[in-house]
Amino acid sequence: MTRGGKRIGSGRPQTNHPKKHLIRLTDIEKDFIDFSRVKQIDLNKLKKGLLLFFLMLFTCMPVSATTLKGSVEYTVDIARSEAFNDLPNKLPRKELNKYKYDRFNYTHLYLISINSDNHKELGIIKIVPFYKDLELVCYGIQYTDKPNYKFYYTPNGILIKYEIMTNTTYPYKSVVYSPYNNLISVNLIISPKESFIFNKDKSLYAHWLNDLSYDKDNNLINVVRRL
Repeated sequence: MTRGGKRIGSGRPQTNHPKKHLIRLTDIEKDFIDFSRVKQIDLNKLKKGLLLFFLMLFTCMPVSATTLKGSVEYTVDIARSEAFNDLPNKLPRKELNKYKYDRFNYTHLYLISINSDNHKELGIIKIVPFYKDLELVCYGIQYTDKPNYKFYYTPNGILIKYEIMTNTTYPYKSVVYSPYNNLISVNLIISPKESFIFNKDKSLYAHWLNDLSYDKDNNLINVVRRL
């Protein structure tokens, strides 16, 4: 499961352009995006990685250099190339079969119904329900033995898709596969404020900047309002 907004030099149109159209996200779409962007980060590894990076940067920097100038700019084509380069390995079919059905479906539905967070003893990091018109349509689970994976089930406990997240720092990818290991989409998360979502045919589905989402023609397609 990234956003956007007006930035100097971003090349994005003003939101009050007469040709733009706004479509409010449904609650389930908004919840799905929030859950898709949550990942487990090992802070110790992150600190060590940043320390090593700055040490290398300092040792390689010319004596006369005092500041870093410029930044990486992700065009759609660059983001597409990065997103589909070196995709993570799918779960082997035999291993995937273990997640085809939620064995503790009734227990998880009960925990959802009482809004309980007491689920870690069940081998779960996080369980998130998705509703439409106050009716549960599916729920997502992160298991402790697979922290970089998220599995999505129907209320009956049948797997509808799973997601693999790469890296522990930005940028990273979130790749979604069907229960039969067919690619559904690839999400390249650049930062907490920006990401690109591509369909399986590599066409751009959405470019998120802060709380705004744009299509391939730079039309504003979604507005998310947060309380």
